[in-house]
Amino acid sequence: MKEIVYQYKGIDFVIYPLISAQQCKIEIFPKNEFWNTHNMHSKGVNIKLSLSEYLMLQKAAKIENWYFKTQLDKYLDYHIKYNLGVIEIKNEWVLNPGQICFLGKKHILKWEFTDQITSPIEYKSKISDGEIILFVSKVLDKRVIKRRAVLMNFLKDQLGEIIRQIQPKYEEKLSLKPVDFDIYELLPNSKSTTIACAWYTKNLIQYTISMICEHPDLIQLTILHELLHHIHKDKGHSAGFYKDGEKFIKDFKLLHKFYFRPNHHNKKF
Repeated sequence: MKEIVYQYKGIDFVIYPLISAQQCKIEIFPKNEFWNTHNMHSKGVNIKLSLSEYLMLQKAAKIENWYFKTQLDKYLDYHIKYNLGVIEIKNEWVLNPGQICFLGKKHILKWEFTDQITSPIEYKSKISDGEIILFVSKVLDKRVIKRRAVLMNFLKDQLGEIIRQIQPKYEEKLSLKPVDFDIYELLPNSKSTTIACAWYTKNLIQYTISMICEHPDLIQLTILHELLHHIHKDKGHSAGFYKDGEKFIKDFKLLHKFYFRPNHHNKKF
């Protein structure tokens, strides 16, 4: 099927059909990521659209006549706001200085090796606009794997603080008893790219460290999303689930149904 190029706010979005059983209507791919796997050349930011929507778009002849255009534009606005500035970031924690994606922004990551810290697992940090400095023991200068463990602890601690600020506020508004949470590098027993999971039978939410890469708005969305699963339990993503979410976050359903796919480099360390 022929690609459809849609220019929106000066950006070329190349639309392709998404031929799969996935529930999402849209996947956004940054430049090159989708094309490289198909030995093609990138022409812009790539959109894979569900086959049914793609056929409706073809039938409309012009994208301006497509019933879904308003929703697509709204989604692309969110993509531009949350993803466009970070889709090319690769987490380079080995380099000094390197770079990582942190709270939806590119940050320079610097390692400072000091005699004042003797334990290989201890660290101190300094976070400023666009820069993170981790102060660690001198013994980690050449010990890359242990340095990575320190970074994971730092990111886990940072995400934990954010969750502890946001989650209780929603629990109170939702009349929920406090829900326990754990933070993992990858979700246990999961091979998917899922960043969070609710175990309402265990009164537990599992989050992943990669959430710290997200814009704070999307972290808030994820926390609310998992708490709502504790209320709706095995009803999944029902109409009531979305209705409750939209009481707190505008476009709650839109942001969940449409799948953000930023460059996976900023989700892995």
